[in-house]
Amino acid sequence: MLKQPIIIISIIGGGIAILVLIGFTIERVAQTQVISQFLALGQLVDVGEYQMHVYVTGEATGKPTVILEAGNGGFSTQWVHLQNELSQYTQVVSYDRAGYGWSEPAPYPPNLTRNAHDLQTALDTLKIKPPYLLVGHSMGGLFNLSYHAEYPDNIVGMVFLDSTHPNMWEYFPDEMRDRQNSMSALMRIMQFAANFGVMRIFNPLTAVVVDLPEAEQNASLALSATPQYIKTFLQEAEIVSNLPQSMPPISDLSDIPLVVFSANSAPEGQTMPEGIFDIMHSLHQQLAEMSNYGEWYLLDGANHYSIVMAEEYVSQIAEVIRHMLAMQQVQ
Repeated sequence: MLKQPIIIISIIGGGIAILVLIGFTIERVAQTQVISQFLALGQLVDVGEYQMHVYVTGEATGKPTVILEAGNGGFSTQWVHLQNELSQYTQVVSYDRAGYGWSEPAPYPPNLTRNAHDLQTALDTLKIKPPYLLVGHSMGGLFNLSYHAEYPDNIVGMVFLDSTHPNMWEYFPDEMRDRQNSMSALMRIMQFAANFGVMRIFNPLTAVVVDLPEAEQNASLALSATPQYIKTFLQEAEIVSNLPQSMPPISDLSDIPLVVFSANSAPEGQTMPEGIFDIMHSLHQQLAEMSNYGEWYLLDGANHYSIVMAEEYVSQIAEVIRHMLAMQQVQ
């Protein structure tokens, strides 16, 4: 009497196993196709233990080189609008941190200080000499602060785009911590599912890159659908979760021209805790006040992602950066 249920269970189990195997195979084939379909924008540079993708545009015209630092999960494709605009005036560098975009994964987890050294190695290899003006979005602000702590003499200006603040957890409501934990839990599930091609069907990044041109949207989604991408995302999220312990001491910024831009809208389909924008704006103003030459701007209508990817906000940011560049002539 038990034979029929056992047979049914065996058939179902076998069917699931076949689907899993098919999904696993399709994902491996897809990763191979992505490499040939979406060619690297820039070049791969050996930084010691992995190859870093670095995209250089514009020419060194006697002004500082602009270095673009993406947020958690972001990479060079998101900078297309700002990089194109600024390249008309000076040399501009965007790049992919280890495990993102076209960069290889590193044999060690993400680290703010180690990344500064890797970036400098790449810049030295490409003979891109300082001074630099650093532009960082979201968590990219932490990477830029860490770079300045290691190489303060290389920097002549800093721009923060809706940046993470090193002390934000002291001010944020508990709900924001809960959201961070829920997001990490979801991404762990997605990391497993990505092995079987699920991220190529349902990619949460779709809503994030909506303001990019089609080519950059497609590249962003294709390159972020891998288990390695999500692994790196989660490792970087741990840095944010453990602030300020994971943050090296902030060096003196008093003599550095420093500009902070803030968003004031929630991304489409999301709601934010009451008062969170007031808290963020206060923290951003504190960040600007670290410099004797600090300025704070509110980009009305921008959200955390459109502030760096939508042309209407990028053009405003580019205008401020052009003014900063004009004040810094390289000898």
